[in-house]
Amino acid sequence: MIDDALELSWSVLDLLPAVLSVSLADVKLALFYNKKYQKLGIPPRDFIHLAVMVNNGLDKIVTADQHFNKFEEVQRIDPADFIIL
Repeated sequence: MIDDALELSWSVLDLLPAVLSVSLADVKLALFYNKKYQKLGIPPRDFIHLAVMVNNGLDKIVTADQHFNKFEEVQRIDPADFIIL
Protein backbone atom coordinates (compact mmCIF):
# COMPACT_ATOMS: atom_id res chain seq x y z
CA MET A 1 0.00 0.00 0.00
CA ILE A 2 2.88 2.39 0.75
CA ASP A 3 4.35 1.68 -2.70
CA ASP A 4 1.01 2.65 -4.28
CA ALA A 5 0.92 5.88 -2.26
CA LEU A 6 4.47 6.75 -3.32
CA GLU A 7 3.69 6.04 -6.96
CA LEU A 8 0.59 8.23 -6.76
CA SER A 9 2.62 11.00 -5.11
CA TRP A 10 5.18 10.96 -7.93
CA SER A 11 2.35 11.05 -10.48
CA VAL A 12 0.80 14.07 -8.80
CA LEU A 13 4.12 15.90 -8.97
CA ASP A 14 4.01 15.55 -12.75
CA LEU A 15 0.77 17.58 -12.73
CA LEU A 16 2.17 20.50 -10.73
CA PRO A 17 3.55 23.53 -12.54
CA ALA A 18 5.64 24.53 -9.50
CA VAL A 19 6.24 23.90 -5.82
CA LEU A 20 5.79 27.11 -3.86
CA SER A 21 8.17 28.17 -1.12
CA VAL A 22 7.11 29.64 2.21
CA SER A 23 8.03 33.31 2.55
CA LEU A 24 8.14 35.61 5.56
CA ALA A 25 4.91 37.19 4.29
CA ASP A 26 3.33 33.72 4.30
CA VAL A 27 4.38 33.12 7.91
CA LYS A 28 2.95 36.48 8.97
CA LEU A 29 -0.32 35.76 7.19
CA ALA A 30 -0.42 32.27 8.74
CA LEU A 31 -0.17 33.87 12.18
CA PHE A 32 -3.11 36.12 11.29
CA TYR A 33 -5.17 33.10 10.19
CA ASN A 34 -4.15 31.20 13.32
CA LYS A 35 -5.68 33.99 15.42
CA LYS A 36 -8.76 34.25 13.15
CA TYR A 37 -9.52 30.52 13.30
CA GLN A 38 -7.91 29.64 16.66
CA LYS A 39 -11.05 28.15 18.23
CA LEU A 40 -11.68 25.65 15.43
CA GLY A 41 -8.96 23.12 16.27
CA ILE A 42 -7.08 23.51 13.00
CA PRO A 43 -3.45 22.27 12.93
CA PRO A 44 -0.86 25.08 12.52
CA ARG A 45 0.56 23.66 9.26
CA ASP A 46 -2.82 24.17 7.61
CA PHE A 47 -2.48 27.92 8.25
CA ILE A 48 0.84 27.86 6.39
CA HIS A 49 -0.81 26.07 3.44
CA LEU A 50 -3.65 28.59 3.49
CA ALA A 51 -1.32 31.59 3.64
CA VAL A 52 0.85 30.35 0.76
CA MET A 53 -2.28 29.77 -1.30
CA VAL A 54 -3.76 33.20 -0.61
CA ASN A 55 -0.48 35.02 -1.23
CA ASN A 56 -0.16 33.22 -4.59
CA GLY A 57 -3.74 33.82 -5.74
CA LEU A 58 -4.88 30.21 -5.32
CA ASP A 59 -8.43 29.64 -4.10
CA LYS A 60 -8.97 25.89 -4.54
CA ILE A 61 -7.22 22.93 -2.95
CA VAL A 62 -7.60 19.22 -3.64
CA THR A 63 -7.28 17.53 -0.25
CA ALA A 64 -9.00 15.01 1.97
CA ASP A 65 -8.24 17.31 4.93
CA GLN A 66 -11.66 18.53 6.00
CA HIS A 67 -10.15 21.38 8.04
CA PHE A 68 -10.01 23.30 4.78
CA ASN A 69 -13.82 23.39 4.74
CA LYS A 70 -13.59 25.81 7.67
CA PHE A 71 -11.64 28.44 5.72
CA GLU A 72 -13.67 31.05 3.90
CA GLU A 73 -10.67 32.02 1.76
CA VAL A 74 -10.44 28.74 -0.20
CA GLN A 75 -12.62 25.98 -1.55
CA ARG A 76 -11.71 22.38 -0.72
CA ILE A 77 -12.16 19.75 -3.41
CA ASP A 78 -12.27 16.19 -2.09
CA PRO A 79 -9.97 13.84 -4.04
CA ALA A 80 -12.69 11.19 -3.81
CA ASP A 81 -14.65 13.31 -6.29
CA PHE A 82 -12.07 12.33 -8.92
CA ILE A 83 -12.58 8.58 -8.52
CA ILE A 84 -14.18 7.08 -11.60
CA LEU A 85 -16.08 3.86 -11.02
